[in-house]
Amino acid sequence: AFYDSISILLRQQVEKKTVLENLDLALLAMDEIVDGGVILETDAQTVASRATMRGADGELPLSEAGSVQSFSKAFAQAKEHLARSLLK
Repeated sequence: AFYDSISILLRQQVEKKTVLENLDLALLAMDEIVDGGVILETDAQTVASRATMRGADGELPLSEAGSVQSFSKAFAQAKEHLARSLLK
């Protein structure tokens, strides 16, 4: 299920460089498959949909669309803060 879901997420380009560039998606897929050492999901399409936070129709739900933007903004701010603290 993990390889198949990664293959879906990375559009059949499962190579070391591509996986490393999209490590966040790979880790989200693993998180959707396993929780506390227990396998929860084995359907690759379901795992890929959950990892990208898309519904069955491929659209982002409105409530999650705002969450994704908020998360992206928070992540960008954290990245800037870390860069500034490393440069001091």
